[in-house]
Amino acid sequence: ETEDEENGGGTTPPSETPDPVPAKYTVTFMHNGQVVETREFAVGAHVTAPIAPSGYHWVSLPSTMPSRNVTVQTAKDSNEPPSLD
Repeated sequence: ETEDEENGGGTTPPSETPDPVPAKYTVTFMHNGQVVETREFAVGAHVTAPIAPSGYHWVSLPSTMPSRNVTVQTAKDSNEPPSLD
């Protein structure tokens, strides 16, 4: 009946409507080529990470979310004894 009015009867064109929701991007946490977890954060939000696998730490983890997607890898902790391989 009057469905069109409910879905777009506003007077402001969509291009001029400010987006009230901050942009969100993802941080993908990877270990040995496998995705451990993916988390979404708003730009400027404090980035929290899952616990890294035992003997590893996250490399280049941003403290606040930049305006782009980020992939974070693990690296072996330096206090581990060297491998005998």
